[in-house]
Amino acid sequence: MKKQVTLDSRAEKEIGKFPKAVRAKIKAYTDILAETGQLYEPFAKKLTIRPAIYEIRIKHQGIKLRKD
Repeated sequence: MKKQVTLDSRAEKEIGKFPKAVRAKIKAYTDILAETGQLYEPFAKKLTIRPAIYEIRIKHQGIKLRKD
């Protein structure tokens, strides 16, 4: 059963500034999250249980990008 993944409007605005490759990775991770209901380190960290809030971690060209 698919889960609902919601991005905060501030997060969507900031994600829009990232390079296309990073945005593609974020989409892939949110698709996995929606499909399975979970993500694991080193790609994400679960911050809270209810509501389930994840921090997605992406490394692009040697730079670590984190999106809460």
